[in-house]
Amino acid sequence: MNSWPPDEVKSRGVKAAAILADVTRLADCERMAAETVKALGSIDVLVNNAGIIAAGPVAEFSEEAWDRVMAVNAKGRFCARRPRSLICCGTRKAQS
Repeated sequence: MNSWPPDEVKSRGVKAAAILADVTRLADCERMAAETVKALGSIDVLVNNAGIIAAGPVAEFSEEAWDRVMAVNAKGRFCARRPRSLICCGTRKAQS
């Protein structure tokens, strides 16, 4: 049986935390950043890799499907990155 990914990382002596968040909601991302700092002490790296696709011809996409893809893939990058600049890493200033 496979272990839960944070447990696998922790078993190798690395600090890790699993935090559920909707990257299309700024409030979720702000909470995610705060919980990360609380659990791990700082945010040293942000891997902004949330993304989805809608398969099929664009002409057949519903507006809702298109909005969801754009919310996760475009707005999600903004929302996940924004709190990173609000919670500086230790004494270093956050980079854009």
